[in-house]
Amino acid sequence: MFDTENKDFTFRQDTLKLRLRLISCLQTILGLEPEVRRLCPEGFLSREFEAIRSFMAVAEEMRLEEAEVQRIESATRVFLDEFIAPLLGSSLKQVGSTRFIQ
Repeated sequence: MFDTENKDFTFRQDTLKLRLRLISCLQTILGLEPEVRRLCPEGFLSREFEAIRSFMAVAEEMRLEEAEVQRIESATRVFLDEFIAPLLGSSLKQVGSTRFIQ
């Protein structure tokens, strides 16, 4: 009986870790929304940010797999490296200030 309870606890713990990693990625992207809205034309990425907010609303109920979370983490890194960093970098040069992406 203990073995079954232990497996269930481990499964729940692993699922919680996956959810936390997923939510961290989504919150990272959503945290950049105000800056993106300030720098980009009106409506730029609006649908994408809304989709991320909708996805977060159901993330608690989703069954996640390690490979899926790794794919989302990778996509988040690409988004930050290839899109957001250059976007913020160009705006930083214009205003002459220094900022860091966390």
